[in-house]
Amino acid sequence: MSIHAPIKTARAVCHAMCAATLFFTVFIVQFFATKDVAAYFQKGFTTVGDSNHNGDVTSPPQSTAALIGEGAVSSAKQHEILRVLHQNGGIADVTLLSKALNMHPNTVRGHLDSLIDGGLVSATPVKTSGRGRPALQYRVRTPHQATIADAYIDLIGLLASTLDSGGSGTTDPEGIGRAWAAARSAAPGLAELQPVASTVEALLDELAVLGFDPYIRESGELGLCSCPFIRRDGAVPPPYICRLHAGYLRGRVGGTTVTLNPFDQPGECGISLHDGGESATAGT
Repeated sequence: MSIHAPIKTARAVCHAMCAATLFFTVFIVQFFATKDVAAYFQKGFTTVGDSNHNGDVTSPPQSTAALIGEGAVSSAKQHEILRVLHQNGGIADVTLLSKALNMHPNTVRGHLDSLIDGGLVSATPVKTSGRGRPALQYRVRTPHQATIADAYIDLIGLLASTLDSGGSGTTDPEGIGRAWAAARSAAPGLAELQPVASTVEALLDELAVLGFDPYIRESGELGLCSCPFIRRDGAVPPPYICRLHAGYLRGRVGGTTVTLNPFDQPGECGISLHDGGESATAGT
């Protein structure tokens, strides 16, 4: 038996457990979405651009479960690169990776190219004042199995407690989302995200942990390229779930106004943040 076989098996088990956690989370949230569906639709949608399916639902973000599944096929060297990326907050350049792995930069670039081709890593040019080809920053697209499982276990526990209360707890999606945010904010190593400029960068990391594969658009808004609530077959969630996600975001960022715009661009959802009437953008 190859020495790598047990390692590959362990990785596959981790991916399967993570995918199972996401599946159960989606199942129980879908239950809440249909449990009070009549009252929800009687109440009506919120305003345009506020967590409704007003965009192109025929071109949704990628399923996070599918993205995790793709991550299971990476080679041992590529797995090491992904590990270092996760340890560095999900983003690094070739210099950092080559030093951390004691690997030649060109070898690192070759593995990164393969990871990009497989949809597991994205590359973004870094603006510099000098001439020549801009350096690239590499961001991991696949969420870390342990952290994403912890995040959604909080949500599962919250929903299970509501069911155990005999339905006396809130079934309002935004209220559930805010309660989830409060539970996350109380977790060790996490705190309420501060408003204005720092929120964009911090929220970028938070959304990456949750499996939304975020990036900062040229406009300064956040784009979400994957979603844990979208099934592997591309079926999109009901608006209830988007409202839950919006409530989570609003609960996490404190005083900043957050607007979730589902399916506002092909293959993406968008998030805009405002403070004092001004849009919060990265680096401002």
